[in-house]
Parts: sequence; structure tokens; C-alpha cells
Amino acid sequence: MEPLIIPLRDRRLKLAERMDLLGHGVAAFGLVTAAMDTLPGGTPAQTALAVVEMIGAAALAGALVRELRTRHQERPAGISWLNLAAAGVLFVEWYAGWSAGGKLVSPALASGIVTLALAFLHPLIQRRRNEKWSLRIDDDGISLRAGRFRRAAARWSELRSVDATRDAVRLVTADGREQRIRLRTVENRDEIAGAVREAAGRMLRLPAGSD
Repeated sequence: MEPLIIPLRDRRLKLAERMDLLGHGVAAFGLVTAAMDTLPGGTPAQTALAVVEMIGAAALAGALVRELRTRHQERPAGISWLNLAAAGVLFVEWYAGWSAGGKLVSPALASGIVTLALAFLHPLIQRRRNEKWSLRIDDDGISLRAGRFRRAAARWSELRSVDATRDAVRLVTADGREQRIRLRTVENRDEIAGAVREAAGRMLRLPAGSD
């Protein structure tokens, strides 16, 4: 049989993608808000800072659009220097306002902290986005990967039984070892479970699990 490969549409991967977009969005919003607060009646130095903030917001908006257009492509997992620079500008804005008698806690400070955290979390988020989780079935056996440390694989000749439901896939080998992968966060879990049951019934001639 031709190898059957079904990608897992896991909600955790979508969450990583949204976190990546959120990082740019929060930074851009923080810069625009800070600039609008500064521009009316600001000093020349404050006006210059506001211009820098608007330029940074425009760059982040461009990065956000680019992320949306290429969200299915693999990206290098590194610190988001654009977010890091935006956090620096927001902290300058906060310090300038605080030193002039403003509040210690301000929207610029909150946006700066969130933007800084997301800039350093960017490598982790990108690695999660780049992960390829899938089910593979061929004449040799079955392999199901649903995370960096969540993988079940076995040859058909090693398997004693296979159980596949909407909640999990369970492989039991002849020596009694069990491998279990939960599917509760997988959006296409019915498709995954169905493919496993069909292949097990054909290759093992054993009754596979049911819903």
C-alpha cells in the first residue's frame, strides 16, 4: 500500500500561531497608543519619540501582515528583534512620562512588559509552529506523532492489538508494552481514529476499537 500520511490539526499549534501574531499586535497597539498620548502639545523631543513610535508601529503592522500571508511556512526560531526594539521604545516612553511626574504604572509600561516577554518567547512559539505532527501508515507499520515527546510507533508484526477512539490511539505489542496518544486537542481526530481502525483491521485482521 502507498504510505498514508495525515497531518494532525492540533489546537496547540493554532494557539502558537495566534501567540506569534499577538506579539506583533500588542507591540503595535502599545506604540500607537503611546504616540497618540504624546503628540498633542508635546515638546520637540516628545514629538520625535512619537514619530519613532509610529514608524515602529507601521513596521510591526507590516510584519503582522507578512505573518498572516506566510503562516503555513516554516520560520527560523529566534528572538523577535522587532518586538524587542518596540519594547525598548515603550520603556523609554514610560520612563519619560514617569520622570516628568506621571504614574508609575501606565499603559506604556504594561505594553512594554508584554512585548518584551513575547519577544523572548518567540523562539519557543516558532518551534511549536514549525512542528510537523502527523499520522503515517504503511505496509511496515504505524507511526503517530502528536508532540515533541508524544510519539507512538510500531511495526504491524510487533502489534497484538490496536484501539482507536476519538479520545486516544492505543498500540499494544506482543510483549504487553502499551503506547497511548491522546487526541482530545486534535481537531481532525475522527479522521485519525478512522484511518487507524481501518488499517488495523486490514493489516492485523483484528477488531480495532470503536467509538
